[in-house]
Amino acid sequence: MRSHIQKTIDEVTSFMEEKKRELIIAEETVALLKKLFPSEEEKPVSTVSDSPKKRKRKKNTVNRGKSKYKGVTKRGRKWSAQFYENKKLEHLGTFDSEELAAAAYAERAGNKNEAQRLREIALNGGNNTEQKTKKRSLIKAWQCRHCKLTFKDKPVSCPGCRSASFDEVTETEF
Repeated sequence: MRSHIQKTIDEVTSFMEEKKRELIIAEETVALLKKLFPSEEEKPVSTVSDSPKKRKRKKNTVNRGKSKYKGVTKRGRKWSAQFYENKKLEHLGTFDSEELAAAAYAERAGNKNEAQRLREIALNGGNNTEQKTKKRSLIKAWQCRHCKLTFKDKPVSCPGCRSASFDEVTETEF
């Protein structure tokens, strides 16, 4: 009977040693997993941020540069008009004068009256014809069929819309 008890004790001891080895392996696995995936409390505190710096988002506005008009920038000796719509930039063209570029922007924005006024300012060398107070007399003039700009002499093409269609009209002096 003693040998039977001794045999049972040996089996239990062997079983317990095997379970201890399995427990040690499990504890080592848990320690390794904690190292690889630390919880919020166990994360080391670092002075340098691990996440990349967030960039400031650009506003969807056109840089005015040195221009006094919205959507107009200077490019070398010419003026460029740009229009943003639905977060997309639309290049409207390059122009010889700041006012013509502003007129293109105003027309694209849907402001026809402002576009007409700016074209007239550009074609009169920056002088507004409404502010002149000298005596006016009727003369022959040429008017563009598309943008309705008026000229003293018949031009080859309209600088406002680049059309070549003109009508002869009787107009007051410039």
